[in-house]
Amino acid sequence: MGDSKQAKKSKKEPKTSSNFKDNDRQTRVKINPDDNHTKPSWRIGLIDLDCKWSFAKLSIDCLLEIISKLRDFESMTWQEILGASGGRKYGNNNHEVPVSDLVAAARKRLKELKLDDQTSLFSLRLKGKQRVWGILDGHVLKLLWHDDDHQICPTLK
Repeated sequence: MGDSKQAKKSKKEPKTSSNFKDNDRQTRVKINPDDNHTKPSWRIGLIDLDCKWSFAKLSIDCLLEIISKLRDFESMTWQEILGASGGRKYGNNNHEVPVSDLVAAARKRLKELKLDDQTSLFSLRLKGKQRVWGILDGHVLKLLWHDDDHQICPTLK
Protein backbone atom coordinates (compact mmCIF):
# COMPACT_ATOMS: atom_id res chain seq x y z
CA MET A 1 0.00 0.00 0.00
CA GLY A 2 2.88 2.38 0.81
CA ASP A 3 4.37 1.85 -2.68
CA SER A 4 1.19 2.87 -4.50
CA LYS A 5 0.95 6.17 -2.55
CA GLN A 6 4.55 6.96 -3.39
CA ALA A 7 3.93 6.14 -7.06
CA LYS A 8 0.97 8.53 -7.14
CA LYS A 9 3.03 11.34 -5.61
CA SER A 10 5.81 11.00 -8.16
CA LYS A 11 3.33 11.25 -11.06
CA LYS A 12 1.97 14.63 -9.94
CA GLU A 13 2.62 17.55 -12.23
CA PRO A 14 2.87 21.13 -10.98
CA LYS A 15 -0.20 23.22 -11.68
CA THR A 16 0.25 26.07 -14.09
CA SER A 17 -2.11 28.64 -15.41
CA SER A 18 -2.85 28.06 -19.07
CA ASN A 19 -3.13 31.79 -19.73
CA PHE A 20 0.16 32.79 -18.07
CA LYS A 21 2.57 34.35 -20.54
CA ASP A 22 6.16 35.29 -19.78
CA ASN A 23 6.00 38.27 -22.08
CA ASP A 24 3.13 39.77 -20.06
CA ARG A 25 5.52 40.35 -17.16
CA GLN A 26 7.50 43.55 -16.91
CA THR A 27 10.25 44.45 -14.52
CA ARG A 28 9.46 47.22 -12.06
CA VAL A 29 12.76 49.00 -12.59
CA LYS A 30 14.65 48.88 -15.83
CA ILE A 31 18.36 49.62 -15.60
CA ASN A 32 20.63 49.74 -18.56
CA PRO A 33 24.07 48.84 -17.17
CA ASP A 34 25.73 50.72 -20.01
CA ASP A 35 23.94 53.94 -19.10
CA ASN A 36 26.55 56.26 -17.59
CA HIS A 37 23.80 58.46 -16.17
CA THR A 38 23.16 56.00 -13.34
CA LYS A 39 24.65 56.49 -9.92
CA PRO A 40 27.12 53.97 -8.53
CA SER A 41 26.37 51.21 -6.07
CA TRP A 42 28.83 49.12 -4.14
CA ARG A 43 29.01 45.43 -3.31
CA ILE A 44 31.33 44.09 -0.65
CA GLY A 45 30.92 40.33 -1.10
CA LEU A 46 34.18 39.99 -3.05
CA ILE A 47 36.35 42.03 -0.67
CA ASP A 48 39.61 40.13 -0.30
CA LEU A 49 40.42 39.87 3.40
CA ASP A 50 43.60 37.85 3.00
CA CYS A 51 46.11 39.72 0.86
CA LYS A 52 48.45 42.66 1.10
CA TRP A 53 45.73 44.97 -0.28
CA SER A 54 43.15 43.78 2.22
CA PHE A 55 40.60 46.13 3.77
CA ALA A 56 41.07 44.08 6.96
CA LYS A 57 44.52 45.62 7.49
CA LEU A 58 43.14 49.15 7.65
CA SER A 59 42.49 51.20 10.73
CA ILE A 60 38.94 52.20 11.65
CA ASP A 61 39.78 55.81 10.75
CA CYS A 62 40.96 54.77 7.28
CA LEU A 63 37.87 52.61 6.74
CA LEU A 64 35.62 55.50 7.77
CA GLU A 65 37.47 57.77 5.33
CA ILE A 66 36.93 55.26 2.51
CA ILE A 67 33.23 54.95 3.37
CA SER A 68 32.95 58.74 3.33
CA LYS A 69 34.58 58.91 -0.11
CA LEU A 70 32.31 56.17 -1.49
CA ARG A 71 29.30 58.04 -0.08
CA ASP A 72 30.50 61.18 -1.91
CA PHE A 73 30.77 59.20 -5.16
CA GLU A 74 27.13 58.14 -4.75
CA SER A 75 26.07 61.75 -5.40
CA MET A 76 27.68 61.53 -8.86
CA THR A 77 26.74 59.63 -11.99
CA TRP A 78 29.11 57.14 -13.59
CA GLN A 79 29.56 59.65 -16.41
CA GLU A 80 30.87 62.20 -13.89
CA ILE A 81 33.05 59.63 -12.14
CA LEU A 82 34.55 58.43 -15.42
CA GLY A 83 35.13 62.02 -16.55
CA ALA A 84 37.27 63.01 -13.56
CA SER A 85 40.54 63.93 -15.27
CA GLY A 86 44.07 63.67 -14.01
CA GLY A 87 45.36 60.17 -14.70
CA ARG A 88 48.58 59.89 -16.68
CA LYS A 89 48.30 56.57 -18.45
CA TYR A 90 44.53 56.20 -18.85
CA GLY A 91 43.60 59.90 -19.08
CA ASN A 92 41.39 60.05 -15.99
CA ASN A 93 41.41 59.20 -12.30
CA ASN A 94 38.76 56.46 -12.40
CA HIS A 95 38.99 53.86 -15.12
CA GLU A 96 39.07 50.23 -16.12
CA VAL A 97 42.49 48.64 -16.27
CA PRO A 98 43.25 45.52 -18.30
CA VAL A 99 44.29 42.67 -16.02
CA SER A 100 47.42 42.30 -18.14
CA ASP A 101 48.53 45.77 -16.88
CA LEU A 102 48.36 44.70 -13.21
CA VAL A 103 51.44 43.62 -11.27
CA ALA A 104 52.12 39.89 -11.23
CA ALA A 105 51.07 39.56 -7.57
CA ALA A 106 47.61 40.99 -8.37
CA ARG A 107 47.16 38.65 -11.34
CA LYS A 108 48.24 35.71 -9.17
CA ARG A 109 45.79 36.72 -6.44
CA LEU A 110 42.94 36.93 -8.98
CA LYS A 111 43.76 33.38 -9.99
CA GLU A 112 43.75 32.23 -6.34
CA LEU A 113 40.33 33.88 -5.89
CA LYS A 114 39.08 32.18 -9.07
CA LEU A 115 38.51 35.60 -10.62
CA ASP A 116 41.07 35.15 -13.38
CA ASP A 117 38.25 35.15 -15.97
CA GLN A 118 38.09 38.93 -15.60
CA THR A 119 39.61 40.91 -18.46
CA SER A 120 39.78 44.16 -16.50
CA LEU A 121 39.40 45.64 -13.05
CA PHE A 122 38.16 49.10 -12.15
CA SER A 123 40.37 51.57 -10.30
CA LEU A 124 38.59 54.28 -8.29
CA ARG A 125 40.85 57.08 -7.03
CA LEU A 126 40.11 58.20 -3.49
CA LYS A 127 42.97 60.69 -3.03
CA GLY A 128 46.60 60.99 -4.04
CA LYS A 129 47.84 57.47 -4.76
CA GLN A 130 45.03 55.81 -2.77
CA ARG A 131 42.71 53.60 -4.84
CA VAL A 132 40.02 51.02 -4.35
CA TRP A 133 39.87 48.26 -6.93
CA GLY A 134 36.95 46.16 -7.97
CA ILE A 135 34.95 44.57 -10.73
CA LEU A 136 32.55 46.92 -12.49
CA ASP A 137 29.30 45.12 -13.22
CA GLY A 138 26.84 47.55 -14.81
CA HIS A 139 26.52 50.40 -12.35
CA VAL A 140 27.75 48.28 -9.42
CA LEU A 141 31.39 48.24 -8.36
CA LYS A 142 32.15 44.97 -6.58
CA LEU A 143 34.93 46.05 -4.23
CA LEU A 144 37.99 43.86 -4.05
CA TRP A 145 41.14 45.63 -2.84
CA HIS A 146 42.41 48.79 -1.19
CA ASP A 147 45.62 50.11 -2.74
CA ASP A 148 47.11 52.84 -0.56
CA ASP A 149 50.20 53.51 -2.66
CA HIS A 150 49.25 52.80 -6.29
CA GLN A 151 51.02 49.41 -6.20
CA ILE A 152 48.52 47.26 -8.12
CA CYS A 153 49.10 49.17 -11.35
CA PRO A 154 51.99 51.57 -10.77
CA THR A 155 52.50 54.45 -13.14
CA LEU A 156 55.91 55.20 -14.56
CA LYS A 157 57.17 58.77 -14.21
